[in-house]
Amino acid sequence: MWASADFTLAAVLFPDIVWLLPFTVYGGKKRTFLLLYACCVQMSALVAWLGTGVVFSLSRLAPATLPLHQVIQWSSILPLLAYTAYLFKEWFYEESDKEDVEGKPTVGTDGQGAHIEEDSQKHCATEVPYGSAEKLLANRKVARFTLCKFSVICIFGNLDSLAVYNMALLTHMVTGPQLMLTLLFSSMLVILTCLCASMLKPVVSLIQRIPLWCTMLAVCSWSLGRMVLHA
Repeated sequence: MWASADFTLAAVLFPDIVWLLPFTVYGGKKRTFLLLYACCVQMSALVAWLGTGVVFSLSRLAPATLPLHQVIQWSSILPLLAYTAYLFKEWFYEESDKEDVEGKPTVGTDGQGAHIEEDSQKHCATEVPYGSAEKLLANRKVARFTLCKFSVICIFGNLDSLAVYNMALLTHMVTGPQLMLTLLFSSMLVILTCLCASMLKPVVSLIQRIPLWCTMLAVCSWSLGRMVLHA
């Protein structure tokens, strides 16, 4: 039974590869991101273990038409959907800025040319060398993967998994220590997969072409589909 539960819990974490991989690819803070991910998984397992009694009591009080595990899942999916909309808005304005930078005429007589970059905050034009403009755009892309964004996605992403952890504990498929140990190995497998994938140039090239909001939309769609199938 424990082996079956182990496989089920590992399958719950595998979709995390989808959103964790971009943070691994762009990671100036790659080690920090991966360490925080492992800690967040363990924290969610600990919360599920310590809160088993509370969840059991609330599940008895909850109406039959609205199971508690669905409430927990919706409390994860709705914030992630809202954050996905925010990421799309951020991406849209960044793409507009990128088009403005690339569409500016070049000036100069040294043959190298320069881009005229409009500072949206100061409303002044400055001459930026072509190479510097390309580097600026690349740095902006890396800067999108901040610790704040990672924390929001990681916390609410693991909140979605709490429903599965609670069901495994309430049905006595696993004990608290077994749950934490299983998730430790599962999270390490996810981290190793991301590290290995980030060393493959085709994977890195693909990840660099996919906006973060598209990745989060896929994660939300997966969570919604899983919830509908288990409803």
